[in-house]
Amino acid sequence: MTTPVSPTHPLLKATAKSSGCSKNRTEQEDKGMKKRGVPGGVGVLCLLLMLGTLSLAGVEKRWCPLCGMNLEMFRKTNVRYTFKDGTSQRYCSWHCAAIVYKKRKDDIVKVEVADFVTGKFIPADKAYYLVGSDLPGVMTVRSKKAFASLEEAKKFQKEHGGKIVRYPEVLEMAIEDLPKDMGLLRVKMSKKAQIGKKVAEAKGCFKCHGPGGKGIGKAPAWTSPGFAKRMSSKIKIKKVILEGKGKMPSFEGKISEKELQALMLYIWTIRPK
Repeated sequence: MTTPVSPTHPLLKATAKSSGCSKNRTEQEDKGMKKRGVPGGVGVLCLLLMLGTLSLAGVEKRWCPLCGMNLEMFRKTNVRYTFKDGTSQRYCSWHCAAIVYKKRKDDIVKVEVADFVTGKFIPADKAYYLVGSDLPGVMTVRSKKAFASLEEAKKFQKEHGGKIVRYPEVLEMAIEDLPKDMGLLRVKMSKKAQIGKKVAEAKGCFKCHGPGGKGIGKAPAWTSPGFAKRMSSKIKIKKVILEGKGKMPSFEGKISEKELQALMLYIWTIRPK
């Protein structure tokens, strides 16, 4: 999902200026553009930009930048930050969002959360959060679900238990839960990585990358420093698996999302840190 661009977005202003949409454009410049036969295209572009109907390519990614999980699969627990530079980023859950908040809280200008019922984003300070219910948590033991209305939150609370809180209390809870959740996630990710090793074997990865991914000369060893430098994030590993690179074929459509996540985790765990 992409985010509609606000007319005040800094990148919008830059695009408008470079496209000739600036209000300060002189009459002579305007005539010159007409002679070159571009007023229609630029005019339409300007109109679209000013209405904010164009979306910034790459503003929101396919996977959570921290854990690598598919954002759409966990859409109803997504948290979205907008930063001072005008960019925005979705995270799979309050767990990953809390990690980013601790590092970049001064850069965050807007916080939105996905309504657990509809999946639509709403302002974080307008939402009601059901915490500690028996609904499964995402990247955390203590479940945290956002609702657009108090009525919906109470409806789920009646069926699943838990406590209803507001923002920023839910953020404080997410930060508080980080140490415990990190420990449990390490164990869980280790188990998933072992599944990923089986996926690598089934997909024939070891034929080129060597037994266990340790290299035989045909393809980069996943355990080499050079590989670790190039594959510096979980997202980069996933992209190469799906898109292919050099002689390596694309696995798009040939691997499930769960297999992809497990394979990425295996590669991530054996690469040099």
